[in-house]
Amino acid sequence: MSFRKKATKFKQSLDERHKESAERKDESMFSSIFLMEKLKRMMPNGVNFWRPAKGDHEIDIIPFIAGKNHPRDKEGEPSYLIDIWVYRFVGSMKESFVSPARNFKIIDPIAEYINTHNLSTQQFKKHSADRRVVYLVWVHDTAEEEAKGLQIWEVAHFYMEANLTEISKKPREGGYIPFSHWDHGKRIAFSIQSSGKYIDGDGIEREGISYKGHRFIDRPSPIPEEILDQSFPLDETIEMRPSYEKIYEAFYAKKVSDGKETEETNEEVEENETEETPDEVEEGTCPYGGSFGEDNDQLEDCSSCDLWDNCSDAQLESSIESGEEETEEEEEETEEEEEETEEEESPPSKKKFTKKEEKTPLKKKAIIRRKK
Repeated sequence: MSFRKKATKFKQSLDERHKESAERKDESMFSSIFLMEKLKRMMPNGVNFWRPAKGDHEIDIIPFIAGKNHPRDKEGEPSYLIDIWVYRFVGSMKESFVSPARNFKIIDPIAEYINTHNLSTQQFKKHSADRRVVYLVWVHDTAEEEAKGLQIWEVAHFYMEANLTEISKKPREGGYIPFSHWDHGKRIAFSIQSSGKYIDGDGIEREGISYKGHRFIDRPSPIPEEILDQSFPLDETIEMRPSYEKIYEAFYAKKVSDGKETEETNEEVEENETEETPDEVEEGTCPYGGSFGEDNDQLEDCSSCDLWDNCSDAQLESSIESGEEETEEEEEETEEEEEETEEEESPPSKKKFTKKEEKTPLKKKAIIRRKK
């Protein structure tokens, strides 16, 4: 019997295999952090993960109602992202896990390993958690992408959210542009470009990329109801608290022995146990070759550096001091101008402030608010 005749009766089974393969197309990369069965229920028309290629892109970030597993926002409140620390490329299977130590101060085997071994900078970078963000996005690159509706996008905090936070600042009046708001928000444009070569944690040379040109553009219209209604509690589709045993088995390629996991799973990590910095780093020095207190969020390694808060504080303090110096200089200039005015005419009944005098307090106010 020919193959065609043999296969005819199995056509339906073959169709099912194609469907299953299509549904699994994203699982190999995302199944460690995402709960695929929940995602399939939340996205009945198909689970789509956005993987942007090099080139120009335009997207809308779509807000959602936070669920019970959101690491920052209260259940029932609107949110637009999941901001988490993730262990990536763990073990031979290159799995990913939300870091219990970095996110919830719960002890985990990778944090233990980092804190009990004298690691080189390369090994530290390989094992430490990366700061990642997850969005629901509506992509406008092509009509085909737009027709897909909502897609899930996981990306390095350094590439996206750090830039959006910066360009959303309102320098004069303070506060931030609510770019994810469904009616009053903004569309986001940016580009992805090649950026030389780099050596990964396994010593393999890879092509680097950079995200550039982040800017807001006006939306042609508010987000339509059919897109908003596709949103769901994104946090409930992520395995937020993987067990000690699961991470251990992936990291060491063996099971936990002697019941150790039952003793440690519920222990909280002390503050110094999550201090993940390379060895032999002097105080006030960037471990990755940048300028401490000046290059905050300017290097790719900033997203996983435990000195980020100290570096940010130093940069803010420097900005405040700079602002105070500018204020003193401006006050001196104003006094000189007033003295010249008094010689020429009688003093005015109401002092008129210069633009410089108005801007300086607002600048300082914005800096202090950011620091909080």
